[in-house]
Formats: sequence, C-alpha cells, structure tokens
Amino acid sequence: MRAAGPPGVVFADVDGTLIRGSSLIDLLLFDAGTRDAVDAAEALVRSVRQAAASGVPRSRTAPLLYSWWADRPVAEVLDVAEQWVRSGLRSDRTRFVHRAVDDEITARRGAGTALVLVSASFDAPLAALAEVFDATDVLCTPMVVVDGRYTGASGTPMLGEHKARAVRGYLADAPPGHSTAYGDHPTDLEMLAAVDEAVVVTDRTHGPLVVEAAARGWRVITVPP
Repeated sequence: MRAAGPPGVVFADVDGTLIRGSSLIDLLLFDAGTRDAVDAAEALVRSVRQAAASGVPRSRTAPLLYSWWADRPVAEVLDVAEQWVRSGLRSDRTRFVHRAVDDEITARRGAGTALVLVSASFDAPLAALAEVFDATDVLCTPMVVVDGRYTGASGTPMLGEHKARAVRGYLADAPPGHSTAYGDHPTDLEMLAAVDEAVVVTDRTHGPLVVEAAARGWRVITVPP
C-alpha cells in the first residue's frame, strides 16, 4: 500500500507530453552513441518507425525497442538514463521539455499536488525523469529482470486501457482529491477519461485528440512541433 501523499494527483504521460522527444528512442540512441553501436540503433529505430507508419500499433512496436536492453545490468542502464537526462537538460531545457506543460505541472507540485508519470517507457528512463520533475510515483511498462539484468522481454506495454486501469487503481489507494491527466496521443484517451480533469497536449489544430477534447470540453495546451 502506498503511503498517503498530498491531496490531489496529476498523471502525466511522458513522451510527447512532458518531454518533447521519446524516452524510449532518445535514450536508446544516446546509449548507442556511448557504445559505438549507432548503426544498429538507427536501423532498429528506422524499422520501428516504418512499422508505425504502416499502421502497426504501439503495443507491437514498443517491445522491439525494449529488446535493445537485453542482458544489460539494470544499474548500468539507470546510469545511462541519468546521463541522458543531464545531457538533455544541460544543452537546453526548453528543447528537452514542453515548457508550457513543465511550468504548469511544476506549479501544481509547488501547491502540494502529487505527480505520477504514466508511460509506455520503462523504469530506468522514468526513474531519471522522476528526479527532474519531482514525481511522486511512476507507472510504466514492466521489464523482465533476471539476476539484476534486463532480459529484453517485457510485460504488457502501458498503453490505452492499461494506462486507465493503472490510474484508476492508483486513485483507489490515494487520499481524496482532484485528479488531472495530461496526454498527447490517442493511446492516452482512456487515461484522460478516467480522471476529473483532462488536458490534451498537442502541436496540431486538428486530429483525433483535438476532436475528442472539443467534444468532451477538455482543455488543450498547444505546444511547438
């Protein structure tokens, strides 16, 4: 059972919502650059993007990215993730995060609201990001670990209804309070619908999430592409 936290909870998707890039892809490419494995990493990312462009859902493309970490010590990957985050923030925080979302969530944290990162990414990058954003908890895709190493296998990606189920479960154990969720992708719809206040983050003036936001009266934060 999670210890009682401050009143109210913000659930934030990470990739494309809180940060401008993809923690799965950007961390993978960063890691490859430190290990002289850029060609292999770029080939993997290219195949994933091609699959996504052809209509393959994220639930099937994400595991291809998790496989990159097979046989890597968890502690080592966490160290790489921390280096990646420090590098991104050092170069230019405004290029690393969506500033409007960052500022709003930071203000909510300052008022005593808990922050939970909810993502299809995995524990290492999210732990590093949780430090930066002062997150209370993380809900993410579970990775299989044996003897302190990732196997490259994973549980069900934290997408769609799985996000909504995780959010509802978290709220069931949380003290009473206002709940808010931020998301940028159609796979966030169920999560957005599971809270008191939904906020759509988008760089578009149209699209499925914008249409849904208009229909449901959800707030929209427009961010740079």
